[in-house]
Amino acid sequence: MNNRKTAVAGRFYPDEINELNNVVLSMLNVQPKSPRMPKALIVPHAGYIFSGQIAADAFSYLKQYKGQIKRVFLLGPSHRFPLRGCAVTDHDAFESPLGPIVIDKEIRNKLLANNEVQSINQAHQLEHSLEVQLPFLQHVLDEFQLIPILIGGENQHKIADMLEKYAQDSSSLIVVSTDLSHFLSQPECIKVDGKTIDKILSYQATLSPSDACGCSAVNGLLEYSRRQGWGIELISQRNSGEVIDNKKEVVGYASFVLF
Repeated sequence: MNNRKTAVAGRFYPDEINELNNVVLSMLNVQPKSPRMPKALIVPHAGYIFSGQIAADAFSYLKQYKGQIKRVFLLGPSHRFPLRGCAVTDHDAFESPLGPIVIDKEIRNKLLANNEVQSINQAHQLEHSLEVQLPFLQHVLDEFQLIPILIGGENQHKIADMLEKYAQDSSSLIVVSTDLSHFLSQPECIKVDGKTIDKILSYQATLSPSDACGCSAVNGLLEYSRRQGWGIELISQRNSGEVIDNKKEVVGYASFVLF
């Protein structure tokens, strides 16, 4: 098969299967606050030591619905490739140390045929924002297909329209991958992230790159969720200064569930 290989296994998260299983399972060992089935998640994408638990707190909401979700739209920012618009790949599957996840070729081909995305393998080759979510998805879901989309400065209305067109099915889940502020002092990070979180919770689709690296995808999801009348809850948050002894340049993380 023509698979997209892992790029950050062994650095952002363990590449050895048993260790990875143990790490992910230990982070998912939390009790969700609500019994409602999520329609979308917003989760961070740093190394697991920094933001893995924050992401796992949101992914844990999927455990009791693992048989009901058959398709995952996974959206995130492009950090290493100068991307404009949205990019998929022509791969058959995305690999993780836990095995391959098959791409939903039918949806991908429709996106391409309607010029809603481009196919750019190079954009995905070294990108971590989508890859780090895969082991969590593999643990909390049964067999599912993936639609991985990198987003670079796309119009939020186009993203919302795309989600409305393709992700309406009740067996579909949307996962948006983003960190919050980058390389601020810890007090400034807390201040900026607090404002960003308030915007997200009030569906203000006005986030900028200084608020969140995945701002385009988040803004698109917020517009779409507002159209659908979904609710949204902050699940957990922290910053890298709470993990390592560096309070001068920290990165912020938060996770949300949309119902």
